Amino acid sequence: MAFIVFNQMLVLFILMLTGYLCFKKQYITQTSMQSLASLVVNVFNPLLIVSGVIEKPKDSANHDLLIIFSIACAMYFFLIIITPLMNKILRVPNPQKGLYSLITVFSNVGFIGLPLVVSIYGKQAILYVAVFILMFNILFYTYGVFIIGKAKGYQQVSLFENLKRLINPGVLACIVAILLFIFKPPLPNFIKGSISVLGSTAIPLSMMLVGVALGQKQFKTLFTDLRLYVFALVRLVIIPIIFVAILVKFSVSPLILGVSMMMIAVPVGNMPTLLATEYGIDATVCSDGLIITTILSILTIPLVAAIFM
Repeated sequence: MAFIVFNQMLVLFILMLTGYLCFKKQYITQTSMQSLASLVVNVFNPLLIVSGVIEKPKDSANHDLLIIFSIACAMYFFLIIITPLMNKILRVPNPQKGLYSLITVFSNVGFIGLPLVVSIYGKQAILYVAVFILMFNILFYTYGVFIIGKAKGYQQVSLFENLKRLINPGVLACIVAILLFIFKPPLPNFIKGSISVLGSTAIPLSMMLVGVALGQKQFKTLFTDLRLYVFALVRLVIIPIIFVAILVKFSVSPLILGVSMMMIAVPVGNMPTLLATEYGIDATVCSDGLIITTILSILTIPLVAAIFM
């Protein structure tokens, strides 16, 4: 299984590299990148989530949904409570503690985690990822905003305004997918086919957009912050190993175990960078952490998979 994961990571890496080269050649410009990102976030990714439920309905009982929900809650609780220890071990300066907390908790479960899980387990596992994405969004616009507010001295941060962002196509798609899974209403084939075709475009486009994002960064700044490399080792290897080792004790199914392992092992997401930038905080730690962990995850995710799968 570890070899399969490694091969899939190489496939995703090639998609990222394609996006990177397209940006450098200006086949994808800054303007078109923003338009593509909006399409992926608001149309294709939500439809991919829904397609995983309607195209191949699962035969498993609803208690599997409760299990994965419990694991998602446990994972984020584990990441939140471990952040003070991470900051202490890494000797993070006070001004950067909030940023390190963000990049510890909020990994790329959407743009990388979802395509990775689908490429390995197929669409039968999309619903499980949807639960993690839903939990991610709820925490990001509550806990994430709280962390940024703390870093800003609670200035210029409106929790109510950020909570309104929870009503977005991605969250709604997760809720719809869960409801479809529970109630299993019949849908016409042309509806299923349309959703499936549109949703399938999310995987290559999302990975290409990760490559475009990497193409916008200044790589020369990445070799001066040793702390971020230590962070990457802990966040991508040690923390997933500890969490999955605990999870194994509960004898969950191989599919649930595999999806959960992927969700905690994926690299830093881009949302911490966007949130920090929005509130006027230097987001270099977040953006550099995204680049370093994304590149290293090509090796670290197969490594974690080799231990448990």
